[in-house]
Amino acid sequence: MAKDAIRVQYSGFVIFAAKIISVATGLAFQYMIARSTNPQEYGVWFNVNDVLAYFTILAGIMPFWAMRFVARNERGAAKTGVLANLAISIAATLIYLPLLPLITSALDVREYISIYMIITAQIIELHLLNAFEANLRAKKPQTLGYGLIIEEAIKVLLGSLLIFGRILSPLEGAVISLTLAIAAQIIYYLKLHVEDLKQNVNWAYIKEWVKGSIANIYNVLGNQIAAFIFIMLFTYGGETARSNFGAAFQIANIITYSSFLAFALYPKLLAEKSSSDITTSIKTVLMFAIPMTAGALTLPDIYLTILKPEYRTAWPVLMVLAVDSFVVTISTLYSFVLYGFDRLDEEAKIPFRELVKSRLFIAFSLPYIHSAITIPLT
Repeated sequence: MAKDAIRVQYSGFVIFAAKIISVATGLAFQYMIARSTNPQEYGVWFNVNDVLAYFTILAGIMPFWAMRFVARNERGAAKTGVLANLAISIAATLIYLPLLPLITSALDVREYISIYMIITAQIIELHLLNAFEANLRAKKPQTLGYGLIIEEAIKVLLGSLLIFGRILSPLEGAVISLTLAIAAQIIYYLKLHVEDLKQNVNWAYIKEWVKGSIANIYNVLGNQIAAFIFIMLFTYGGETARSNFGAAFQIANIITYSSFLAFALYPKLLAEKSSSDITTSIKTVLMFAIPMTAGALTLPDIYLTILKPEYRTAWPVLMVLAVDSFVVTISTLYSFVLYGFDRLDEEAKIPFRELVKSRLFIAFSLPYIHSAITIPLT
């Protein structure tokens, strides 16, 4: 990857534009699934992704540190990060497959075991995707926008053929379309990594990342504990409750896309230690986040009807999630600044004692506060 200076606003608008395009393609894809399934099947579609999240729980740990090393031009960091994540994905797959019968039995979805089997490929894909995107974010963040457009276009094209064409069952068509679309995205990213993959692996980096990963695992476990409310919702509320929540979330989550306008700020701060872009990034994000939130609060029932009239009753859920998404957007923006200014690993070393005392570790503790509030209330 070239070492050109990162243009924060240009990269941000490219990625944001790609995300907005993905709103249309994403809604089209969800429309295909929602219109072709009953509420119970639609709930299974979301639950498949909930389960997948537990087996990609480590996918972002090594890339978190790899991106920081790549941004600071540590030679071999990109290739080392990709291979490390590939190894983790293989281990996760070997754990998932034997547990699959138990998972489908516990969730009482044994008749859909083929769907849960197909997503096995996504375990490996998502680990590779995280590694490639972390490296590209450090040097060429705008390429993530191009990759997203490729993935979305192929997903919708295949979805229209496999779902509406009735070549496969709606759920099988959806999962296979998404799996192949991610594969195409990975191939594009692989092409951009040709020069980096020619470099030597630096095993010393992995040693440092493993030390740092303790803090990441601490953070990820906190996030997954918080996400347990979705499993509770599916278990106690049934497929219909999960599908209503999922439909509302699809709309509200669009608000968080505004944070991508500052997506390149984090690597820029790592590489150049300059705060000149922070104020501009904050203003730009708020310029989009505020009206997007207002729109969701004003016309929640109309947006849900776009997916399917049955989901119109979930409008109160959408209003709450819209406010939550705005808060998440602001939190994400400030995390970019916090992570970008932290110099813990500036010398390609991660001292564990310093890590525990760092601002990074404090930020990593926030999901536990979130869990302490949401799980008892649920």
